Formats: sequence, C-alpha cells, structure tokens
Amino acid sequence: MKKNKLKPVVLALGLSVFSQMATAVLISDKAVVKNDGSEQVSVKVSFPTPVSGDLYVATQVNGQFFFLTNNGSEFTTNIVPLTSNMEYVGEHVLFDFSGAGIAPGRYPIYQVVTQPGTDPLDFTNWVGGLAGLNSFNFLIGLSPEITKDFDGDGFADDDLNRDGFHDDDLDRDGYHDDDLNRDGFHDDDLNRDGLHDNDDNGLTPTPSTAEGKALYVSLGCAASSCHGATPLSGKNDIDRAINPAVTRNAIVNNKGGMGVLSRAGITDAELQAIADYVKNPQ
Repeated sequence: MKKNKLKPVVLALGLSVFSQMATAVLISDKAVVKNDGSEQVSVKVSFPTPVSGDLYVATQVNGQFFFLTNNGSEFTTNIVPLTSNMEYVGEHVLFDFSGAGIAPGRYPIYQVVTQPGTDPLDFTNWVGGLAGLNSFNFLIGLSPEITKDFDGDGFADDDLNRDGFHDDDLDRDGYHDDDLNRDGFHDDDLNRDGLHDNDDNGLTPTPSTAEGKALYVSLGCAASSCHGATPLSGKNDIDRAINPAVTRNAIVNNKGGMGVLSRAGITDAELQAIADYVKNPQ
C-alpha cells in the first residue's frame, strides 16, 4: 500500500473555483449521519454535461487518502479509479453505506475525472483543470453541538446550499473560516454555543436581552400553548432558539406552527435578540 498526499495548496485552489466552474456536483440527502446503523452514508455525482476519463473518488482520514473501489463498496489506500475510460453524464450513485460502526469524525469526499490512465494526484491531469475537483463533507456520529444540526434535517443549520460545508467555509476544509484552531467553533465563540460572542474586540455586537424579551412577549412566544412565560420552562424546544438560524428554519418550514411568524416580518437582528434572551432569561 502506498501513502499519498495531495498538496494542500492544489486542493485549496481546486475547491476555491468549485462553485463557479465545477464540471460536476456531489449530492447527498444527509451530511450529518448517525453511526448507530439507523442511517446511510450515501452520495451521488451529477454531471450536467458529458465528461470522459477515469473517475476517482476519495476520502481523507488523518492526512491519508483512501480511494473508493470495488463498485463503490469499499475504500483502499491504493490509488485506483472507481471506473476507467468512460463517459459520464447525468447522475451516478457513488456509494451507499450503513453508518454503523464508522468512527465519529469529519469525512470529506473528493471526486475528480482524469485523462485516461493518468495520475489523479497531479491536477494537470484533471478534466476541467482545477475546476474538475468536487467535494462534499460528511459529519458522522458527532453531537449536534459539533455538527450544528439542531433541527435534525441532516445538514448544519448554516449550510443552506446543503453541500456539507458551513456557508462561511469558503476554503471548504470542513471548518468555519475563522476557526483557526479547528475545534469546530468560531474562534470568538468562547462559550462554545455555536454563536459569535458579544465582546468589545471589534466583533458584531448583538441586541440586548431586554429587546429579546420584549419580542418574546409581543410575538406570542410567551403564550402557554407555545413556549411559556419564560424560556426557563424549556417548553417546546425553546432552548434551540439560541441559534437564530434554527429559528429561521422553523419559521420558513412552519415547524411546530412557527410559520405564523413569517407574517410578522421578523428580521435576523430580532432573531438574534431573542437568542440573547433565551440564553440569559431575565
């Protein structure tokens, strides 16, 4: 078996042009997957126009690349294509595994088509050049505090385009771009609640808890049939409102009847104010 590493600079360059010029796209119905056997880890690739060559699919664990082989049933450290010298167009299922027993962690998936018989670790062989590299990011067996999938839809609540990456992860390394220590939280999120902390270091300040409390009452959240007089009751998952993105998602998708707030025209700043109040009820 041969160990191999794709130069980080090449990988970053390829991913940086992904959204504008990609020759294909990786799709899955879940990026956040349980590893208790109740859910599948599956992905397919969609080619909007025909592409010909050798198809490689790989994941990376602790810096080591593993390549998909054997008709999509297993990974190997050997550098082998999934299929060779074929034309690809439309959607193709790459793999569909049970999540059972997979070690908890982040698993990026990379897909590229190369010129037939050429080295996939040399980007000059990629069909479409750097734009030929496509990716998807799986979070397997991790807690909601890490995945940020508080609404349970299989994607982080700030992953609106559902590609497995945070929307502020422009370099697509699986972490927020301001998460330099790669612990899964923003570097200014000292209390590790998934939100930027309100401090005096030039960060965007959040509205006061007093404003949030007023909104909580005026919008009807305090009704006994909703969340109760204060968030301290924990009624109807009000604790999830510490993440404004979760509240917005509930409103947009009318979860628990929250769609009624869409008529109120509630702003992101107001949702943040409510989040501040829920975190610190007074």
